[in-house]
Amino acid sequence: MGQPKAKSFLNAQWEKDEDGLPVLEDAQANLIATVEQKISYGTHTVFIAKIDRIRNLGSG
Repeated sequence: MGQPKAKSFLNAQWEKDEDGLPVLEDAQANLIATVEQKISYGTHTVFIAKIDRIRNLGSG
């Protein structure tokens, strides 16, 4: 089986974007967003965010 969810990204390759935010190096895309609203729903939390920037693999 895979790793527990809490540890699933520990061995991933991370880098910092131009604002110093951590992004997954090999992800097909990274969405850089600002959280506008946080809604509790049962045992989950739903985040409503405004996409500030999309970083595609190979776009640097």
